[in-house]
Order: sequence, then C-alpha cells, then structure tokens
Amino acid sequence: MEKVAIAARDTTRLLAFLAYDPQQGPVESMPAIMYGYGGFAVCNTPIATNPVLHMDIAEWVRRGGLYIQCIVRGGGEFGEQWHQQGIGENKIHAVHDFIDIAQELIRRRPVPRRPAIDSGRGDQRSGSDCPR
Repeated sequence: MEKVAIAARDTTRLLAFLAYDPQQGPVESMPAIMYGYGGFAVCNTPIATNPVLHMDIAEWVRRGGLYIQCIVRGGGEFGEQWHQQGIGENKIHAVHDFIDIAQELIRRRPVPRRPAIDSGRGDQRSGSDCPR
C-alpha cells in the first residue's frame, strides 16, 4: 500500500492510497479502479473490501489490478471542518478532489490513464469530468 499526498486545486491537502503488486508488471498497464466517497462524516480509509462493488481488494491486486482509494472532503477522516467542506452546497469540493487526485496521479507517475471509477453515489457522476 502506497500513500500519496496531493494538493487540490484550492491547495487543500488530499490523500490517495494505491494498492498494487509491483511484481505483476508496470503499474501503467494494470487495470485500475479508482474509488472515492466523501459523505456522512464516514472515514474512507484503506479498506479490504470495496463497499459498493463488493470486491475483495487483495484479490484484485493479486490478479494484477491497481486499486486507488481517494480521500475526498465530506468524509470524517480529518474532522468536522473537513466533513462540512464536502457536503451540501460544498459537495463540488468532493467531486473536484476526486478529479484533482486522478489528474495529479496521471501527471506525476505512471498510472493507467483511464481507470474505472466508482464514487458510491448515484448522484455523483465524477467520471464524466475525469481526464481521458
């Protein structure tokens, strides 16, 4: 598991956790899933199972996949202010955080340019704004 710090467009510090097996080949050629959810003050720290896809992340990695866990505003990872910055009228911050993480990972390191994405929310379609 690799932890990466990224600055959002408004300079807020964001985190992403990357899970992959370097023995499976170059990271940029791995199938990738990028997951992020910011809401209800839920802590979205690295987990063993994706709550929406119901997939075993360790098994995904063993089979040669890359899993990117995005920590975006609205969750409970960094307290009440962090939570408030990503809910209601501020929900756009969570969407921008997800996009900023994708763009920065692609800019600074070898990662797949078109990961599958999952936000866990039916009303949050951040995939249409991700880099292509």
